[in-house]
Amino acid sequence: MTIYRDPSTSDYPHPQLFVDLMARPSKIDLLPLELQVTTVLAWLLDRSRPFALALLDAFLGAEHEAGEQAIGARTQVTPPPLPPGGPLFPDLSIDIADCAVQLLIEVKVDATFHTHVLDDGTFLQPDTYVLAWTRATELDGRGEARVRRVGTLSRTPADAPRPDASLGDANTHRAADISWHAVRDLIDGVASVGGFDGLQVVAQEFVDVLEQRVLHPAGAEISDPVLAWGIELLADVLPTVAARVPGASLGNNVAAQLDYVGRYLRLDFGLETPIQFWVYISTATGRYNGGRTEANLWLSERPDERAASEVRAQLATAGFSDVTDLAGTALRRALPLTHIRASGEPSVEREVAVAWILRSLQQAGAQVLA
Repeated sequence: MTIYRDPSTSDYPHPQLFVDLMARPSKIDLLPLELQVTTVLAWLLDRSRPFALALLDAFLGAEHEAGEQAIGARTQVTPPPLPPGGPLFPDLSIDIADCAVQLLIEVKVDATFHTHVLDDGTFLQPDTYVLAWTRATELDGRGEARVRRVGTLSRTPADAPRPDASLGDANTHRAADISWHAVRDLIDGVASVGGFDGLQVVAQEFVDVLEQRVLHPAGAEISDPVLAWGIELLADVLPTVAARVPGASLGNNVAAQLDYVGRYLRLDFGLETPIQFWVYISTATGRYNGGRTEANLWLSERPDERAASEVRAQLATAGFSDVTDLAGTALRRALPLTHIRASGEPSVEREVAVAWILRSLQQAGAQVLA
């Protein structure tokens, strides 16, 4: 029994959205939301090559080398069991034709990673799949992909089990651990360039579900007073900023995280590919506060999608400088929140924030309407 399936063949089990959603079982040990988002994710990946390539890049980098080969995604994955037995069910598989690559993804929303007690020891899900794959290919690797990887998708990738390098081999080992926020941003990016074609409505509704049920579930409270204030400020300020800059558009709703709130702002700067700025408010001790000692409003190029060289040069002359923290190194500009909140009047705070963002963008070469 091979784990790999070739998506270019006629018997590849391509997902069927409504059939698969209605076939999902409802049991006490199965989480419906986790199963549902996995089903929709597989369906979109199977039907949108740009989205599949973007997600493969996130998990594997240049390793996948898909080229023009067919790409498929499925949820029907059953690796061979390991002694003392018991079924294994990775949530999602992305397959590249001609046995090139297979990526297994363990998907989590609210659940934790399961533990498997095996004859070889006790392992958490991702490493169990690496071990099962390695053992299967040692017995008979015919028909398996040449590159075999296992990744995880969850709210907090930092909490994913650390890879055990001793379990795999040169062809079989762990891939990256990716967040649902990253998936949301990838969908948003693919949609902005028309990469979903006729699937656009489904993709957008999936983003809405992620926003409401996965990223910001109902009833979740923002306990930090700085972030509670910041989410209201940005929700008020950013639409005004976008309306004053021709060609500007906003990403998904302001996102509240552990130590920051933020949203993406797209500008074209006269270029074919829009530039995405990350506008966010960080707490003083936040991971993305650039080592500063007080809370700030930040205007930053996306650390994972740097601006074109000519735009970076304009940003540098406009007072943006390279700042390095957990997000990476990016050109950023900061305004301490004490400057915004000095008056204590919400209308004045809004005016100060809007004026600073627009002035920063104008100095960087963006056109700003009066």
